[in-house]
Amino acid sequence: MAKLLDPGGEFFNAKVTSRDDGTQRHQKGHDVLKSDESESGGALASVLKALRKVHHIFFEGTLLQELEENPDGRDVRKVLKTVRRDVLKGCKIVFSRVFPTQFQADNHHLWRMVEQLGATCSTEAGTEKSRRALKHNKFLVHPGWIEATNYFWQKQPEENRISVNQTEN
Repeated sequence: MAKLLDPGGEFFNAKVTSRDDGTQRHQKGHDVLKSDESESGGALASVLKALRKVHHIFFEGTLLQELEENPDGRDVRKVLKTVRRDVLKGCKIVFSRVFPTQFQADNHHLWRMVEQLGATCSTEAGTEKSRRALKHNKFLVHPGWIEATNYFWQKQPEENRISVNQTEN
């Protein structure tokens, strides 16, 4: 089903739990999920919030008329892309010393992930730029912040991911 809904691996990215992943034979269970899942702030709660937004847009939002006119022409993947683009909408992510010098930055998975989340990307090198960013109250975040934002489908607090040393290496 995941291959049908997401043939390019853009949304699920091999993170689908099936009955084969469980510890009990022929039974799908939650025993293989994170044990620290919180009801309001965990990964499942975040994804549920995103799915509710997708459901609302698909069935009750501005696309309802389109569904009534052509029910076979609707594709929830378009709605998923729209919801994902809202996560970092209006943000500008500057990659400084994240990619190897000769690497084409826009081919890197982090760059593509940031664009799918709605932010614009650019590259700037040098620790001086990092110091200037801090001086102007801009955040320095570790690439893990991007991955967490992608995983939770919501912008993570930048204050929790400041790491000057890791961005300057």
